[in-house]
Amino acid sequence: MKNILLAVTGLSPQVITETLFALHQNDQWVHAIHVITSRDGKERIYAELLGGNSGHYYLYLKEYEIDSSTIDFGYHNIHAITDGHGIEISDITDESDNEHLLKKCLEL
Repeated sequence: MKNILLAVTGLSPQVITETLFALHQNDQWVHAIHVITSRDGKERIYAELLGGNSGHYYLYLKEYEIDSSTIDFGYHNIHAITDGHGIEISDITDESDNEHLLKKCLEL
C-alpha cells in the first residue's frame, strides 16, 4: 500500500518537511507527496523546497539519507487552487475561494 501525504499549505512550505520528519520519526514512510496551495504558496514551494537540488526538501533527504527516488514529489505534485475561470488564486480570502479549495481537495 502506498502512503500519500496530502498537504494543504499557505505561505509556510516548511510544514511539509516538518510533517515528513514527524512521520519518519514514527517509522511511517511516505511514497508520494501532493500539495494543495495558492499561487503564492506554489511559488514559495518552488523556490524554498524544490529550488534545484538545494531546496530544503532535498537538504532534508540528504541529511536523513533518504533516496529521493523513494518519494514521488516534484513540481507536478503541486496543485494550485484556481477560480471558476481556471486562474490560480493568490490567497484564500472569501467563501468562494474556500469553495474552490474544497473542489481541489475533492479532485485529488
